[in-house]
Amino acid sequence: MCGFKAFKKDVILKLVEDMGYDESLTRGIFWDVELLIRARRHHYTTREIPIWWKERKKSALNVNKEIKTIGYVLKFVIKSAK
Repeated sequence: MCGFKAFKKDVILKLVEDMGYDESLTRGIFWDVELLIRARRHHYTTREIPIWWKERKKSALNVNKEIKTIGYVLKFVIKSAK
């Protein structure tokens, strides 16, 4: 999930409008995956561009903090399946 994402201005504005503001902050680390899923649904083209990545010893991910995304992800998947 790590990586740099760049968008054309009109595309990112449409996607963010489509996603809505996450006032409850339950989207957590899922936000970029959801953004890419929605981009694909809108038939926007995506490209992967290789970058240099340096792995750090300590992760910034906090499992206890991000566990709240499970409910959001499940709702998103169920709603998307309809």
